Amino acid sequence: MKRLMLIPFAVALFSLYITQASFSYFSDTETITAELAAAIPPSSVAVFYENATLTFLCHAPCCHHGGSSDVSEVGGVISTAKNDPSILEHAPQCFRRICSEAVLSGIYIDNKGRDVVLKGVVVKWWGGGRLNYLKIDNMTFNVNSTSPARIGIGVTLGGGIHTLELEFGSIVSAAFEITFVLNDHVEETYFVPSIEFKWV
Repeated sequence: MKRLMLIPFAVALFSLYITQASFSYFSDTETITAELAAAIPPSSVAVFYENATLTFLCHAPCCHHGGSSDVSEVGGVISTAKNDPSILEHAPQCFRRICSEAVLSGIYIDNKGRDVVLKGVVVKWWGGGRLNYLKIDNMTFNVNSTSPARIGIGVTLGGGIHTLELEFGSIVSAAFEITFVLNDHVEETYFVPSIEFKWV
């Protein structure tokens, strides 16, 4: 009879032991995970855009079928945009036709620490147009998207400086917002590039 009475007590004691052991295990695991996460600092990555330049590729003849007024308007945009990029926002449709492509360059990702994965890039601009492609070093990613363009990258960036280039079609934006999604943090940039024109 005493043995029968001891069985429920033994079961209860064993259950309490398992519960405490499980709690202790998971608690210790969480503590170790948190300590490891705290011990590994975010990757040392910086984005430089001080020399960012938006170069419009313009095709002659200028608005041959558009009339002299259109030619005059486009000439006015080209002559003043270098000093006042905001004029692009009010550029006539003829400007989009003759300067239909633009390349944004002079953006650098500087990785001063361990390897880091660039999971994606989000590019935002204003005034219409499309992002045709994005290029990181010698790797090209076809995009063909309006703003905001979200591009999956999934590339490991080693230590050193990496170049970024973007090609747009029919764009008149004077400002850009680019977000770099890394595997351990996010870098956000907003800038107004210098404006250049190149006849091709």
